[in-house]
Amino acid sequence: MKEMKSRFVPQTKAELFRFLPTLAIFAAFTAYAVIQREPLAEAVGAFMDMRKGMFLLSTLWFMIIFLLIFWPRLPEKADRVFSICYAIASVPWFFLLGEMITAESVKGSWFRRVFGTAVTNTKTLPYNLVLIGLAVLFFTLATNSLLAGPSMAGGLLVLFSAVNVYVTGFRGNAITAADFAVVGTAMNVAGEYKFTLDLRLLVAIMLGLLFRAAGIKLRRTRLFPSWQAHMIFAAVGLLIFALGMRFMVFSTFLKDHGVPISYFNTMRSYRTNGVPVTLARSVQDSFPTKPEGYTPQEAAAIASRYPSDEAIALGEVPSEKAPNVIIVLDESFADLQLVGSFDSTEEEMPFLTSLKENCVKGVTYASVRGGQTANTEFEFLTGHTMGLLPPGTVPFQIYINDDQPSMATHMSALEYGGIDAFHPWDSENYRRNTVYPYLGFDTFYYRDNCPLPLTNFRRYTTDESDFENLIALYEQYRSESKAPWYFYNMTVQSHSPFDRDYDNFQTTVMPEGLSQEYSDVGQYLSLVKATDAAFEKLIDYFSKVKEPTVIFFAGDHQPKLSNGFFNELAGSTGPKRGVEGNMILYQVPFWIWANYDIPEEDGILTSYNYLQTRIMQMYGSPMTGYQKFLLELSEDIPVINAFGYYTKDGTFYETFDEDSP
Repeated sequence: MKEMKSRFVPQTKAELFRFLPTLAIFAAFTAYAVIQREPLAEAVGAFMDMRKGMFLLSTLWFMIIFLLIFWPRLPEKADRVFSICYAIASVPWFFLLGEMITAESVKGSWFRRVFGTAVTNTKTLPYNLVLIGLAVLFFTLATNSLLAGPSMAGGLLVLFSAVNVYVTGFRGNAITAADFAVVGTAMNVAGEYKFTLDLRLLVAIMLGLLFRAAGIKLRRTRLFPSWQAHMIFAAVGLLIFALGMRFMVFSTFLKDHGVPISYFNTMRSYRTNGVPVTLARSVQDSFPTKPEGYTPQEAAAIASRYPSDEAIALGEVPSEKAPNVIIVLDESFADLQLVGSFDSTEEEMPFLTSLKENCVKGVTYASVRGGQTANTEFEFLTGHTMGLLPPGTVPFQIYINDDQPSMATHMSALEYGGIDAFHPWDSENYRRNTVYPYLGFDTFYYRDNCPLPLTNFRRYTTDESDFENLIALYEQYRSESKAPWYFYNMTVQSHSPFDRDYDNFQTTVMPEGLSQEYSDVGQYLSLVKATDAAFEKLIDYFSKVKEPTVIFFAGDHQPKLSNGFFNELAGSTGPKRGVEGNMILYQVPFWIWANYDIPEEDGILTSYNYLQTRIMQMYGSPMTGYQKFLLELSEDIPVINAFGYYTKDGTFYETFDEDSP
């Protein structure tokens, strides 16, 4: 009875501290599995025979119970050896768990089917183990515990791998190092997405708990007996950790050793290279590098060839008839027919499709898809391209920390008034409340300070109530000033996800003639139709306004919809489905409409960094030197985004292709 008690009851405070949290996590996990038993059964059935799956989960459950309660304590000498072996074994153990969560089943041995291809990649396997080893070293030294250190390092790896898989499902691409700058924005919208159970994740969590439970009864988990020894050896160990991170992560080591990363399909890189290596590789790409041959003097010499027009330097209004300029970037608005032809129960954008008179329209390339709206805003407002910045970065989050020239500062120099921005959602998302003033906007209106009440479709502000506020702000401005009006509007109505049911929105448009029914596509097309109707009302209003007005309208990027839908439209095995073939997934339509006579134009192909210049050119505005430079550049390179560019003869090059002219 005494021996049984020693197995059931923790004998020291340290053991109790280790035992109770582990038991609590296990109990919570068990309760969650019971409550979610139907989705759990569905997740099991998606991967294997139901009996085999439930047998696997039950076996792991009983093994954890055995280790927590019945696992005997080891003799003192064996205990110390086991502690050291436990810490060392945590490196490959948690590497396998991270890869299990990330992997997709592939042909080959059961090992490859369970853990994927990264575990057999001999080039990157040592790098993955070294990176995890560095993390284990850091946490072990920080906690002075051979149990807590590996558990913390492994837990973070498992957590990151799980979040990475879910993020990929939400937005279509995996996490890179640059995404850590937008965690706050991501958390603001995370509640709208569905989190579904996944058997790989369930098994990985249970195996992680199993490993933790195996170390619960260890007595000698302290690495150093005294705090003095701990401090000395910790300092040496942390120096080794810092040097290792500097060499492996914050350098070009992985890049120089031929470890590739694809920002078109980052998840594929995770599955090929391994989770730690791919994340580290993206860190290396997150810092701008100085162009070869760059000097401030050479940059100034180039800039001197493009002087700004005199009216800008003098701060003069170009003419008494200078038009109002209204910019509308519409959340996730896109023409899916650009990807591939399909029928639908109703025309989703009848008004915009018919818009021809006094209209310039075409297709522009964004640098993002399914998310990171702020990068489209950055390209449009500044004229800079994401193609020359580190992949995956969000300039609003990490680069814009003081005043920067933009379209807003340009319009202010021309003595336009109402240099205001409007986004009917949280002001903090992508640091807009900080960045917009740096870009020259005088006032930022958001959902808490706009003049009229906002209405919602699903959870997000409708474009109709957005445009009603736009009109109210125009009328308010016009009652106070006669100067031409500049206004920038980033909408939010069609923000993802599109796979949930809502009481305040009904699907009215569905795709037809496809291999299956895509409910998310139907919801998305219905939102596009609502935007089309709202924009028709906006145009109708300004068509009756006496002073000249120009309205620019475009989507910020294509939406994140079912992969099967896009593959069915674009073809998943066509000859161009590489970087160039995937460029169709970054096309969105644009319109520049005026309420006075302008030459109509259709079929323009451009990219977001050129669009402000095209607007200025269309109505004869004075230009900055940088806008003139962009105008000249667009003649040779009419399209450029984060992944590549087209020359004027239609040839495509990836952004950093060494064969590029």
